[in-house]
Amino acid sequence: MDYKEIIRGILSDGNWHCINSIILETGTSARNRISEMNIAAEKESGRRIIDGVPCDMDGHNHRSRVFKYRNVQHEEKEYMMQTFDDLIALDL
Repeated sequence: MDYKEIIRGILSDGNWHCINSIILETGTSARNRISEMNIAAEKESGRRIIDGVPCDMDGHNHRSRVFKYRNVQHEEKEYMMQTFDDLIALDL
């Protein structure tokens, strides 16, 4: 299993993950792999597949600007499920 597959597995739950925890799992800096994965996805579909924002997770005190990441596709799936639930609730 390569680093990209490990990262995909970690992010597959749709939750935010601090880069430090991803590095602990992969044993290497995952930032470059995440960038490579996003660049490849943008070339293929015009969209990123991994979202990253500065880490503000509870219990994390970073001295430098450290990011957290999650799979973008989960955000879209949650939106679609909510939209579907809203349509069902209309009771037409």
